Amino acid sequence: WVFFAVLTVVHVWANIKALRCLALSSLNEPRLKLLMQHYQQKDKVLTPQQVSQLENLAVPPLAMLLESLSDSRYNRVVFGAQLTKALERASAQQGTSSGEVLQQVLDQQPTAANRQYMLLVTGSEHKVVEVVLHSDVPQQTHLQAYLHAQHLAGHLHKASADHSSTTAELLRRSQKWIDKQLPSFLTAIQQHGWEVDKLYLQRPQWTAEW
Repeated sequence: WVFFAVLTVVHVWANIKALRCLALSSLNEPRLKLLMQHYQQKDKVLTPQQVSQLENLAVPPLAMLLESLSDSRYNRVVFGAQLTKALERASAQQGTSSGEVLQQVLDQQPTAANRQYMLLVTGSEHKVVEVVLHSDVPQQTHLQAYLHAQHLAGHLHKASADHSSTTAELLRRSQKWIDKQLPSFLTAIQQHGWEVDKLYLQRPQWTAEW
């Protein structure tokens, strides 16, 4: 049994080393999350080779557990949230009605007014960024929505530590980044070897029309 256990460990180690050598240039949620977090923390774009050394290669059940533990440190993003439930959670937190929250979002978020997607911040101690997608948006809008949500989540995490800004201020700051900096960020990741047209985000559980 000891010999078998040693062989198993060596086999797993060799597989992990082999997987680390694969530098995939396609984009999925874990890679986008790593790219955005590193960019916000160090103002640098990682290459596919660098991300391959940081990716979580655990089996799915363990990966989900590690992700949930990680989300206790970073604000979580729910991609494809149900509009009615997300509005209920946001209105309960703000002490207003769902209709008032929706009108506020439409007034303050151009992507919501243009029927693309909206971001709702819910939760108290650990805030969650809920992304509500319109049913008619193309895949590239999914990419923008996910990056927008991760950018906002990063600022929420930082603000929760130093209490420097309100949620409304962070929403405005993140919207400004999307309007002015997103095109240059997308250009930068392409220059670093990423293929933005090879996008593999999870299928949204919910979409909406408004």
